[in-house]
Amino acid sequence: MSRHIQKEQIALLSDEDVIRLHLSVRSVLRDRGILSKINGFLKKERKNIVAETFNTPPLFERGSIKRLPHESILLTFMDEDWSYLFSGNYDESKDYYVYYHSDPSKANMRFRLGDKSILFNGKPFYIGKGKGLRYKSRSRSRSHLSVIDFLESSGYLEDQIFHIFAGGLTEKEALIIESKLITFFGCSSEIDPTRTHFHGLRGGLLVNSDISVRPKCVDKMIRRR
Repeated sequence: MSRHIQKEQIALLSDEDVIRLHLSVRSVLRDRGILSKINGFLKKERKNIVAETFNTPPLFERGSIKRLPHESILLTFMDEDWSYLFSGNYDESKDYYVYYHSDPSKANMRFRLGDKSILFNGKPFYIGKGKGLRYKSRSRSRSHLSVIDFLESSGYLEDQIFHIFAGGLTEKEALIIESKLITFFGCSSEIDPTRTHFHGLRGGLLVNSDISVRPKCVDKMIRRR
């Protein structure tokens, strides 16, 4: 094999040959004792990945809400009043927050509406609400824990996986935001993996066990797809 392999030459190789080349390079790096150094470099590079902007599919256009093709319905959800969906007595202290767990190996996700935008670090796979250190708790489903274990075994740290989305909330305010985010990203157990969801990708992204409370009109949007 030539000492200087160009990217264009590698692109012409079959998938099997690319995999063999990758394994051979890793073996050489390991023998030279610099594999961990290279992995550290790659992690730094991932942090500098430019956020991808995902747009809501046109089929999710609804009622009097007008959106341009490059705009996301997430910002529309965030501006809507969903408080009527939650009745009862809730803790009024501002001790609550909404958090998400994400895969830092994936590009950041940005959603826009006009001059407003929301950025997620990595690709979210779990949404929740809580207080204290709940956002770092691992006492959830087995599928959730398996994702955490895999990411940590790959070298990612807690602050790359666990994130606070919004803080200083009452319990009800946190429930409302949590519901909107779960609705937007969708649970993998609920959304057909072959269908494009609100976030513009196929299927639901979240491993949450429970689907969200949401307005009937939004539920119909999902069911009609």
